[in-house]
Amino acid sequence: MLNRIKLYLMKFLKISFLLFFCLTINAVSVDTGHANVSLVKFENVDESQNKALIGIRMDMQENWHTYWKNPGDSGGPIKVNWSHDDNISISELFWPTPTLIPYEPLMTYGYKNFVIFPFEVNNSNDENSFIEANIDFLICDDICVPEKALIKTNLNEIKNDAELNDWFLKVPSQILPVRASLDSEFINIRFSWP
Repeated sequence: MLNRIKLYLMKFLKISFLLFFCLTINAVSVDTGHANVSLVKFENVDESQNKALIGIRMDMQENWHTYWKNPGDSGGPIKVNWSHDDNISISELFWPTPTLIPYEPLMTYGYKNFVIFPFEVNNSNDENSFIEANIDFLICDDICVPEKALIKTNLNEIKNDAELNDWFLKVPSQILPVRASLDSEFINIRFSWP
Protein backbone atom coordinates (compact mmCIF):
# COMPACT_ATOMS: atom_id res chain seq x y z
CA MET A 1 0.00 0.00 0.00
CA LEU A 2 2.81 2.42 0.93
CA ASN A 3 4.67 1.62 -2.30
CA ARG A 4 1.51 2.32 -4.29
CA ILE A 5 1.12 5.74 -2.66
CA LYS A 6 4.78 6.53 -3.40
CA LEU A 7 4.25 5.53 -7.04
CA TYR A 8 1.21 7.81 -7.40
CA LEU A 9 3.05 10.63 -5.68
CA MET A 10 6.03 10.28 -8.04
CA LYS A 11 3.73 10.29 -11.09
CA PHE A 12 1.95 13.38 -9.76
CA LEU A 13 5.27 15.18 -9.22
CA LYS A 14 6.50 14.27 -12.71
CA ILE A 15 3.29 15.49 -14.33
CA SER A 16 3.33 18.68 -12.25
CA PHE A 17 6.94 19.37 -13.21
CA LEU A 18 6.23 18.80 -16.92
CA LEU A 19 3.15 21.02 -16.77
CA PHE A 20 5.12 23.79 -15.04
CA PHE A 21 7.96 23.44 -17.55
CA CYS A 22 5.56 23.64 -20.49
CA LEU A 23 3.87 26.72 -19.07
CA THR A 24 7.12 28.61 -18.52
CA ILE A 25 9.06 27.54 -21.60
CA ASN A 26 7.37 30.11 -23.87
CA ALA A 27 7.14 32.84 -21.26
CA VAL A 28 9.05 36.11 -21.54
CA SER A 29 9.36 36.10 -17.74
CA VAL A 30 10.28 33.18 -15.47
CA ASP A 31 10.06 32.96 -11.67
CA THR A 32 13.09 30.88 -10.65
CA GLY A 33 12.33 30.84 -6.94
CA HIS A 34 14.50 33.74 -5.77
CA ALA A 35 14.32 35.95 -8.87
CA ASN A 36 11.98 36.95 -11.64
CA VAL A 37 14.03 36.67 -14.85
CA SER A 38 12.85 38.25 -18.08
CA LEU A 39 14.08 39.47 -21.46
CA VAL A 40 13.78 43.19 -22.22
CA LYS A 41 14.85 45.36 -25.16
CA PHE A 42 15.80 48.94 -25.94
CA GLU A 43 15.65 49.80 -29.63
CA ASN A 44 17.07 53.34 -29.91
CA VAL A 45 20.76 52.41 -30.10
CA ASP A 46 21.68 52.64 -33.81
CA GLU A 47 18.71 52.48 -36.19
CA SER A 48 20.91 52.91 -39.28
CA GLN A 49 22.65 49.59 -38.58
CA ASN A 50 19.63 47.70 -37.16
CA LYS A 51 21.32 47.55 -33.76
CA ALA A 52 19.37 47.36 -30.55
CA LEU A 53 19.96 46.25 -26.99
CA ILE A 54 18.51 43.15 -25.47
CA GLY A 55 18.87 42.42 -21.79
CA ILE A 56 18.38 39.79 -19.14
CA ARG A 57 16.50 41.50 -16.33
CA MET A 58 16.71 39.95 -12.86
CA ASP A 59 14.33 41.22 -10.18
CA MET A 60 15.68 39.40 -7.13
CA GLN A 61 14.10 38.92 -3.74
CA GLU A 62 15.19 41.55 -1.20
CA ASN A 63 18.85 41.21 -0.11
CA TRP A 64 19.59 38.47 -2.68
CA HIS A 65 22.41 39.05 -5.14
CA THR A 66 24.09 37.60 -8.18
CA TYR A 67 27.63 38.02 -9.47
CA TRP A 68 29.88 39.97 -11.80
CA LYS A 69 32.25 38.29 -14.30
CA ASN A 70 34.90 38.21 -11.53
CA PRO A 71 32.80 37.26 -8.50
CA GLY A 72 35.57 37.79 -5.94
CA ASP A 73 36.16 35.35 -3.08
CA SER A 74 33.08 33.23 -3.82
CA GLY A 75 30.21 32.93 -6.26
CA GLY A 76 30.06 32.55 -10.01
CA PRO A 77 29.02 34.65 -13.04
CA ILE A 78 25.85 34.26 -15.07
CA LYS A 79 26.08 31.99 -18.13
CA VAL A 80 23.80 32.46 -21.12
CA ASN A 81 23.40 30.19 -24.14
CA TRP A 82 21.47 31.82 -26.99
CA SER A 83 19.59 30.12 -29.80
CA HIS A 84 18.02 32.29 -32.49
CA ASP A 85 17.14 32.63 -36.15
CA ASP A 86 20.00 33.12 -38.61
CA ASN A 87 19.10 36.76 -39.26
CA ILE A 88 20.01 37.70 -35.67
CA SER A 89 23.41 38.04 -34.05
CA ILE A 90 23.95 38.67 -30.34
CA SER A 91 27.13 40.08 -28.81
CA GLU A 92 28.96 38.91 -25.73
CA LEU A 93 27.60 40.16 -22.42
CA PHE A 94 28.44 43.76 -21.53
CA TRP A 95 29.22 43.70 -17.79
CA PRO A 96 27.87 46.72 -15.86
CA THR A 97 30.07 48.02 -13.05
CA PRO A 98 29.35 45.88 -9.97
CA THR A 99 29.04 46.85 -6.32
CA LEU A 100 31.01 45.43 -3.42
CA ILE A 101 29.09 42.76 -1.51
CA PRO A 102 30.97 41.99 1.73
CA TYR A 103 30.27 38.77 3.59
CA GLU A 104 32.89 38.63 6.34
CA PRO A 105 35.62 37.52 5.89
CA LEU A 106 34.88 37.35 2.14
CA MET A 107 34.44 40.12 -0.43
CA THR A 108 32.42 39.55 -3.57
CA TYR A 109 31.41 41.70 -6.55
CA GLY A 110 27.97 41.70 -8.04
CA TYR A 111 24.47 43.08 -8.13
CA LYS A 112 22.03 43.18 -5.22
CA ASN A 113 18.22 43.07 -5.59
CA PHE A 114 18.13 44.10 -9.28
CA VAL A 115 20.27 44.02 -12.43
CA ILE A 116 19.90 44.07 -16.20
CA PHE A 117 22.66 42.34 -18.17
CA PRO A 118 22.90 44.04 -21.62
CA PHE A 119 23.75 42.49 -24.98
CA GLU A 120 23.86 44.12 -28.40
CA VAL A 121 21.62 42.51 -31.00
CA ASN A 122 21.79 42.91 -34.78
CA ASN A 123 18.56 42.13 -36.58
CA SER A 124 17.38 42.33 -40.17
CA ASN A 125 14.14 44.10 -39.13
CA ASP A 126 12.15 40.90 -38.68
CA GLU A 127 10.34 41.34 -35.37
CA ASN A 128 9.03 37.75 -35.54
CA SER A 129 12.54 36.31 -35.33
CA PHE A 130 12.81 33.43 -32.87
CA ILE A 131 15.05 33.86 -29.85
CA GLU A 132 15.82 31.59 -26.90
CA ALA A 133 17.89 32.30 -23.78
CA ASN A 134 19.08 29.43 -21.60
CA ILE A 135 20.28 31.18 -18.43
CA ASP A 136 22.26 29.66 -15.54
CA PHE A 137 23.18 31.79 -12.54
CA LEU A 138 24.07 31.64 -8.87
CA ILE A 139 21.95 33.70 -6.50
CA CYS A 140 22.83 34.20 -2.84
CA ASP A 141 21.76 35.66 0.48
CA ASP A 142 22.82 33.64 3.54
CA ILE A 143 22.93 30.61 1.26
CA CYS A 144 23.71 30.27 -2.44
CA VAL A 145 21.34 28.57 -4.86
CA PRO A 146 22.06 27.70 -8.50
CA GLU A 147 19.03 28.67 -10.58
CA LYS A 148 18.05 28.40 -14.23
CA ALA A 149 15.64 30.15 -16.59
CA LEU A 150 14.71 29.08 -20.11
CA ILE A 151 12.94 31.75 -22.15
CA LYS A 152 11.68 31.12 -25.70
CA THR A 153 10.02 33.98 -27.54
CA ASN A 154 10.35 36.29 -30.55
CA LEU A 155 11.69 39.83 -30.69
CA ASN A 156 8.19 41.29 -31.04
CA GLU A 157 7.07 39.75 -27.72
CA ILE A 158 9.92 41.26 -25.70
CA LYS A 159 8.92 44.43 -23.85
CA ASN A 160 10.79 47.70 -24.18
CA ASP A 161 12.54 48.82 -21.00
CA ALA A 162 14.38 52.17 -20.82
CA GLU A 163 16.27 50.93 -17.73
CA LEU A 164 18.22 48.60 -20.02
CA ASN A 165 19.98 51.61 -21.56
CA ASP A 166 20.81 52.89 -18.04
CA TRP A 167 22.54 49.57 -17.25
CA PHE A 168 24.33 49.64 -20.62
CA LEU A 169 25.72 53.08 -19.71
CA LYS A 170 27.15 51.53 -16.49
CA VAL A 171 29.47 49.34 -18.58
CA PRO A 172 33.08 50.63 -18.24
CA SER A 173 34.28 52.19 -21.48
CA GLN A 174 37.88 51.16 -20.85
CA ILE A 175 39.51 48.10 -19.34
CA LEU A 176 42.96 48.60 -17.89
CA PRO A 177 45.68 46.14 -18.90
CA VAL A 178 46.80 44.05 -15.95
CA ARG A 179 49.87 41.86 -15.54
CA ALA A 180 50.36 39.44 -12.68
CA SER A 181 53.36 37.32 -11.77
CA LEU A 182 54.40 35.09 -8.90
CA ASP A 183 57.67 36.07 -7.22
CA SER A 184 58.72 33.71 -4.43
CA GLU A 185 56.02 34.24 -1.80
CA PHE A 186 54.47 37.32 -3.38
CA ILE A 187 52.05 38.04 -6.18
CA ASN A 188 53.02 41.13 -8.18
CA ILE A 189 50.10 42.88 -9.85
CA ARG A 190 50.76 45.71 -12.28
CA PHE A 191 48.27 47.78 -14.20
CA SER A 192 48.73 50.77 -16.43
CA TRP A 193 46.73 53.93 -16.89
CA PRO A 194 47.04 55.65 -20.29
